[in-house]
Amino acid sequence: MTSEGRETVIRNKQSRFQKLCIYAILLLSVVVGCLIPTTAEAAAVRIFIDPGHGGSDPGASANGLKEKDVTLDIALKTRDILNNSYSGHTIKLSRTSDVTTSLAARTNMANNWGANFFYLHTY
Repeated sequence: MTSEGRETVIRNKQSRFQKLCIYAILLLSVVVGCLIPTTAEAAAVRIFIDPGHGGSDPGASANGLKEKDVTLDIALKTRDILNNSYSGHTIKLSRTSDVTTSLAARTNMANNWGANFFYLHTY
């Protein structure tokens, strides 16, 4: 395979992966949105989103993509979609930038905050 052929294959894989990420964001937003009550109880709903990885832990990487970047991007977009589409809830993320936080610290954050829903990346 020529160099141009390999680059085309890589671009196609990246494009398919980006589309998959968009579908994952939309699906997660719809599923979580359906779980948010629409009554006065909604004010007590706390959603904790954990993108995982970050900092010195890149997760999986291939074709120029790092899992830590993709999962953070999905988590931030999910937060924004939920906040723009629904009310009566609070969302907290374990990280909003490229930092390393241990799994124990992330689960402690969610538990100490009193999260009703804990979403750990599974993409």
